[in-house]
Amino acid sequence: MSAPGPGEWVVVLEFVPPSPREPFAYCAIHALVEEMWAWSPAALFSTDRYALQLRIVAARPSEALRCGLELHDRVVLAVGLRHPVLVRTEVLTGPEFDNQWDRPEAAAAPVNQGITDTVLSNDTYLATRALLQSSTTSELTEVLVSFVRAVGGQVRSGPCQAAPGELAVDLTVADGPTCHAVVDSVSVPGLIIEQSLPALVADARAAWRRLSQPAPASDQTPRPLA
Repeated sequence: MSAPGPGEWVVVLEFVPPSPREPFAYCAIHALVEEMWAWSPAALFSTDRYALQLRIVAARPSEALRCGLELHDRVVLAVGLRHPVLVRTEVLTGPEFDNQWDRPEAAAAPVNQGITDTVLSNDTYLATRALLQSSTTSELTEVLVSFVRAVGGQVRSGPCQAAPGELAVDLTVADGPTCHAVVDSVSVPGLIIEQSLPALVADARAAWRRLSQPAPASDQTPRPLA
């Protein structure tokens, strides 16, 4: 069940406006696509939703999805698009996407991504956004704990006590009590946690290092009034 090595993934993201009173404008979506030219973008647009397709090189589908979401969020700010709401994601290998495109009879049928893609995309996205909004160790840890429980894993305090056949991931963000995510390694939750949790823990620790850095001293030197 392991993912292929580094390769090209087709990431599809679909968004709706934050409110029916704030429909999308064509010029904003066109600017969004133009800013993403390096990732071979394509888009379907209407005033009440848009779907964006990107081709991203990554080792795993979770990494491709995270890169696509981060890229989209940066460009949304750059073009002034107002808070689009994510409603759907898909991650396909290049050959899988090309195969679907070449089979018009399959176009009308819904794509069966399986439970792993659905849970992986939504919960990883929500956890990543929550980490960006956290400002304390306890908040960062709670994001990781919530992710583990949401996808079907368990959280145990203290040293790692994984039994044979279980996967354990250290959730410790900074100094203090330790806790671990524990899950059956041969299971859907195990696959999700193996693919996504180490990167989320690394992001949480990096966020804590940034938060722990002392703020630069401001220049308080009095200046003469003009």
